[in-house]
Amino acid sequence: MSMASNIGYIYQDIYRDILNKISDSTFEAGERLPGELELSKLYSCSRATIRKALSILEREGYVYKKRGQGTFVKVNKLDYNLNYLESFTEQMLKSKRKPSSELLMIEKTDDVAVDVKQTLKLNGNDKVYRVKRLRYADEKIMAYEITNIRSDLCPDIQKYIDDNSSLYDVYEKVYGLKLKYGDVSLEAVLADEEISEILDIKINSPVLLMNCNVYLENDEPLYHVLCYYIGERYAFTARQYR
Repeated sequence: MSMASNIGYIYQDIYRDILNKISDSTFEAGERLPGELELSKLYSCSRATIRKALSILEREGYVYKKRGQGTFVKVNKLDYNLNYLESFTEQMLKSKRKPSSELLMIEKTDDVAVDVKQTLKLNGNDKVYRVKRLRYADEKIMAYEITNIRSDLCPDIQKYIDDNSSLYDVYEKVYGLKLKYGDVSLEAVLADEEISEILDIKINSPVLLMNCNVYLENDEPLYHVLCYYIGERYAFTARQYR
């Protein structure tokens, strides 16, 4: 094997190894990669060979360079299109990601915030089913959601909810409810101690807080949801007209 072909093999091998480390989160999104000198020692090669491997990763969109700081793993954000009322599962499948959930809690309660009571048209001791879930894409935490569902419209819904359930499927297939539209607001906030622990991120990390009320075909409110999205993993888009 000639020296040229051997060098070519080495940089391609390094490229594939770093790419595998990005794929399995050894190098996580947003993380700075080891410097050229450290990588050249790790792979027992020249810095020129490392630069060639990194240049391919940069060209293919896996990493990016910050002048004077180094090379970082690029964050591939999921696109949440606000023009459509879609379930988390539908969003993930459209993005060719594997969706999953972790059911943290479900309870029937009349302890509901005043503004949510008004939105859901609850009277007196009317109750909701409160569902708390972590949402994952490709086994990475994406969001934490707290959903309040009118119990009169979905009696005994706890029987149909587990880690594998799509609430949209439950609404439509179990109860025959047709969702019509949602009113959504978004706010950029910093994760407090509780939210950072749940999402497994640092305190004061940027989080996108979605507040959404969803209505049926007859304009009756069905549920209210608060959803905390990890800021670096999501991008929200909408179409505007003039």
